[in-house]
Amino acid sequence: AVVSTQSAHYGRGAEGPGLMDSYVDDLGDFQVFTRDAGHGTLSVRVNGPKDKFRVDMWKGADRTVNCRYNPEVPGKYTINIKWEDEHIRGSPFMITVRKKSKENGI
Repeated sequence: AVVSTQSAHYGRGAEGPGLMDSYVDDLGDFQVFTRDAGHGTLSVRVNGPKDKFRVDMWKGADRTVNCRYNPEVPGKYTINIKWEDEHIRGSPFMITVRKKSKENGI
């Protein structure tokens, strides 16, 4: 997904549970902080065992961009968040998505 915005900031980065290890079908929600960086384009790509995933993006309060993806398959995922083709702080994010099971209480 690509969103054009008038502001993004390399140093502020992104945060949220979608940037951490999780379980299949848990929505991967996170925010990218897009304040004070000038005009440009933000791109977010999630790659996993099924290749690329759709990422829903919408503008939030205080010039943040909310992002959501739905990992349907267990495995290793890479989340690339770029501003003007440059990785923001912390990107790429590497996470593991596990199957839900009775053993892990899920």
